[in-house]
Amino acid sequence: MKLTNIRTLILAIQAPLITASFLFCPDLVQAAGEVGSNYVVFKNVRSIQTNVGTFGDPGTSPYRFDVLVQAASNGSITGGTVSLPAGSSATSPQTLVLQNDGLINAGTYAFQQTFADQPTLDSNYADGTYVLQITGASSTTYNASMSLTGGVYPSLTPTITNTNWSDDNLVVDPTANFTITWGAFTGGTASDGIGVGIGRIQDDTATFQVLPSSATSQTFPANIFQPNQTYRVHIIFLKGTATDTTDISGSTGSAGYGMETRATIQTTGSNSGAVANISTRGLVGTGNDVLIAGIVVQSADKKVIICAIGPSLTAFGISDALADPELELHDGNGALIATNDDWQTTQIGGIITSDQSTEIQNSGHAPSSPKESAIIAMLPAGAYTAIVRGVNGTTGVGLVEAFTLP
Repeated sequence: MKLTNIRTLILAIQAPLITASFLFCPDLVQAAGEVGSNYVVFKNVRSIQTNVGTFGDPGTSPYRFDVLVQAASNGSITGGTVSLPAGSSATSPQTLVLQNDGLINAGTYAFQQTFADQPTLDSNYADGTYVLQITGASSTTYNASMSLTGGVYPSLTPTITNTNWSDDNLVVDPTANFTITWGAFTGGTASDGIGVGIGRIQDDTATFQVLPSSATSQTFPANIFQPNQTYRVHIIFLKGTATDTTDISGSTGSAGYGMETRATIQTTGSNSGAVANISTRGLVGTGNDVLIAGIVVQSADKKVIICAIGPSLTAFGISDALADPELELHDGNGALIATNDDWQTTQIGGIITSDQSTEIQNSGHAPSSPKESAIIAMLPAGAYTAIVRGVNGTTGVGLVEAFTLP
């Protein structure tokens, strides 16, 4: 079985965990659509929530200047800068730095500087036109100009309304869907928005999306968080001063002033035994341009679930998600030993001898969309390959992930 031009994930399955290394193949990246659905430039005032209706010390530097640019798929942006308007005392241009969210390697380029007070923020980053210059992996340069003027902030701070607080943290079971909720953006208009940022605490915030100002919740699917980890979630009411839909095709730029609430998420240990979530995301093309996970069982037999994810990625601002992924599992000789299109319909054949839909549902790792795929297999020691394709030659961004099961 010869496959070229692929993105590869190597999984080493050993008791009790799965470990991984990642290889990126740049020829998967296409020039079009390298920038994701959102890019933002805003001044911001941060608060920290520690319980229902309770806010803690925001620290010595709660005033912030932020720039964030989403990548359309992992690795499709290689750099960027933001040039400042006249009257700004900070260095211009400032360099955007790649972030790692610790979730699905979404990849966001960001710049942030913090200040003790509003006058110092405004003197460093004056009102005026900010110019983004973003470099894609195809060496394409994207330019966008955003006007940040007026100095009008939202009249209230977001308040997280979840009740699952303990020791100043939101406690989350990573094996279940988690919905973050907040009070309404009073006075929000069609030109305003709500920013939702999230990332593992040691990596800082990386994944970021802008929701309509009418939104009061955002759901994160099961297994997007890892067990026994600490994350930050940021809810930002953005009073918009400019919206840009023309500079970068398929992307929307927002500039404005924000009031932010930050909270800490603490995930519990896995409820299903020794389970580790390993996943990678990539562009699934046609022919040999597929998404591959190379799986190595190093010792005794291991029971695993392998999933191919597509439609549920749209909840994270992925506009070009793979609509209908299909999953194949091959042994070390390249022979096809299992396949699945829609996880609720088992395809009998190879090592799959009976219906798996109930077992997948009860595993705690069932895909969110019925169009996504999953296979449960007891794998003897050896090498295996999982391949994700689009049904009927469809293309888009897909995610392949694997878990050990008890």
